[in-house]
Amino acid sequence: MAINNVNSGLTNNQVTSKQMDQQQSRSTQSQPTVQAPRQDAVSLTPQAQQLSSLQARAENNSGVDEQKVERIKQALANGDYSINAERLAANIAHFEADMFGSGEQDL
Repeated sequence: MAINNVNSGLTNNQVTSKQMDQQQSRSTQSQPTVQAPRQDAVSLTPQAQQLSSLQARAENNSGVDEQKVERIKQALANGDYSINAERLAANIAHFEADMFGSGEQDL
């Protein structure tokens, strides 16, 4: 089978110049453009700053009132510390009610 008019009437110079133009456009597209490095920035809201501060304070705090513990130790050592059994029992009952419910269930 014979193929005639392969270049559809284009001369060899025209085909070569089109190919060169296409190659040049491809090479310019593939070259990365140089851009200035982008700087990222983060800003915290006042609430986030306050939360961060509180978190740092909580991490540095044991959660125990050391002064109160020391006062109780001294009172025990001196024999000055007295326990109100009724008040202690009421507080324990209140605590258990808060933790486990009142104990009354609907039947």
